[in-house]
Order: sequence, then structure tokens, then C-alpha cells
Amino acid sequence: MENLELHYSELYNKIMNLYFDWKINIDIFGNKENEEVLNYFSGSTFAYFQIKVNNDLILSFVKLVDPYRMGSNKNLTLYTLLDDFKNDEIKYFLLKEKLETIKKELEDLKRHRSKIIAHSDYKKALLNGPKGIILGQALVDKIFELIKSFMDIIQEENKTFEKLNYQIGFDIGNHNDMISKMKRYKNIIENKI
Repeated sequence: MENLELHYSELYNKIMNLYFDWKINIDIFGNKENEEVLNYFSGSTFAYFQIKVNNDLILSFVKLVDPYRMGSNKNLTLYTLLDDFKNDEIKYFLLKEKLETIKKELEDLKRHRSKIIAHSDYKKALLNGPKGIILGQALVDKIFELIKSFMDIIQEENKTFEKLNYQIGFDIGNHNDMISKMKRYKNIIENKI
């Protein structure tokens, strides 16, 4: 447990950055009105970016449950935190149970990472065609909640560790301003104002 605080802090930051990325994705691509405006100006360009962001989010989620060790290399994952509790039987069991639930929830995303993002699986590419996964709000909310419950077990014992709080405000830039301007410009073009 000597590196627990460092491991927790780094993973906390990774998780909060992932949540931040998800919120930006939802703000830009997550409603019908924005989708119409983006498609009006350059549907294929924005679809390209949506797929890239989506795949990056999938990779980020799945990397959280990569094994702690791959050969002689260590990974910084939720399994790293689990390993920090290997001498605390009760906490280890609780954390392992939570982690297995998270891993199970991520199975489809992990398969997508392996078959589509990281490799060009022959069957997927030629026989069935690429089967993409677009992350949905319900799934992502569930994953974030499961991750939070895992991190809360650690934070409860270590009150100095920052508690995951997805409700904090984020300054997510002015992409909403960009979309608002695009909407106004679209109205001008369509109405010839």
C-alpha cells in the first residue's frame, strides 16, 4: 500500500478526464438539434470526429480494467489499486467484486477494442462488416457509477483522498458557442435573412 495515494490520485485524474471527455462528447453530439446543424454543415466531417472521440472513449474505459501486469510491464489500472490491497483480505474481496462487475459491464467494449479498434479482425472486416459501437448515455452512466462505487471503497478508508464527484462543474470551452453560431448561420442561409 506504499504507493496507494499515488495510484489513487493518478487514476482519479484519469477517470475525471474521461468524464470530462464524455461530457464534451454529449454536449456536441448528444442532441438531435446539434446533430442536424452539424450534418447540415459537414455531416461526414463531424461523423468522422464523433467516431474518433467514441473510439477514444471506449479505449479509455477498457484500459481502466487492463491487467495490472503484462509480462514484466506494469499498467496503471483499477487492478493496480486492487493489488495495493492484497494484504487486506476484506477490502481486497470488496474491491475485487466491484472490479469484476465493472469488467463484465465493459465486455462488449473490450471486444470492440480488440476486434475493431486495435486489430482488423478478418471476420468482422470481411464477413460481417465492421460493427461499430456508439456509446449510449445509460451504459456510460452505469459504468461511471460502478467506477465511483469502486473508488468510494478506497476513499472511505483514506479520507484525505479526493472523492469522485461527477457533479462538479466543468469549463468545457466554447464549443456550445460554435454550435450556436452554426445554428444562426444555418437559419440565415435557409431563410435568406
